[in-house]
Amino acid sequence: MPPDEPPKTVRTPAPRTRGGHHRPPSDALLARVAEARAEGTTWPAVAARLGKGESTIRRWPRKYPDRWLAAMLRAERRQALDSGAEAVLVLRTLLRSADPKLQRDAAKLLIGLRVDLAKLDVKAKFAPQPPALTPEVTQVVAFLNGHSDAELAELAREFLYPALPAGPGPTGPAVDPGPG
Repeated sequence: MPPDEPPKTVRTPAPRTRGGHHRPPSDALLARVAEARAEGTTWPAVAARLGKGESTIRRWPRKYPDRWLAAMLRAERRQALDSGAEAVLVLRTLLRSADPKLQRDAAKLLIGLRVDLAKLDVKAKFAPQPPALTPEVTQVVAFLNGHSDAELAELAREFLYPALPAGPGPTGPAVDPGPG
């Protein structure tokens, strides 16, 4: 391949569930996409990097809004922390400047950052914390996310009414088969 030509990406087909629907992306994959987007990487570049279709990953924020928002918030927080660390490095370098005004301004900014962090710590200490999810709840959520609504309805029908035939029921009122 010539050096000026971009590498070709081999797309791997998305795994499908029993009903033929695409499975949702894993949390790890969603996090990688969110990290790349938070870094400013374009959708086409993210898709090429991960070997996924651009239209597929572009749909994830709309298709999985809660998971996407959580992943983006984590990614943006990491970006802000990294940027903050770089800014502190620059300010600490300015503390060693020969110019006393630069030294003073850098010191004021660094002290201001420390005060702001202390305020955030106090706020976080008193903020209500959501309850932790148990492993069982996490498994149930993963199971539900891995199946379409139609598959879940069929599983529920099989569980609740194992003797009834599959497919749509009679057009009359619903009948509870009861215990026997």
